[in-house]
Amino acid sequence: MDSYSTNKNTPTLIKLDVEGAEKSVIDGMKVLLMTHSPVIAMEVWGGARGDSYSLAAAELLLNSGYEVHKISEEGEISTVELSSITNHGSSFANYIFKRHA
Repeated sequence: MDSYSTNKNTPTLIKLDVEGAEKSVIDGMKVLLMTHSPVIAMEVWGGARGDSYSLAAAELLLNSGYEVHKISEEGEISTVELSSITNHGSSFANYIFKRHA
């Protein structure tokens, strides 16, 4: 992502749904995250799959200054704790990651 975005318009929103490769994608966009702070919409799995894949990716974003937000049924977002994002069984949910204001 860092090399791809060098000669392109800077993204303001990135949707990550890469079936377990989220951590690798985030590892490849550290410069983009630090310099442009795009909003990240990421699919997060629950259960063991979430603990293996989604949590590591979310931790990378939090370590880059991002906060995790839940999307309500009404479309509103609210900040949630990292520990709560994989507590939805074995299904998945989408979360918004935004840099602190």
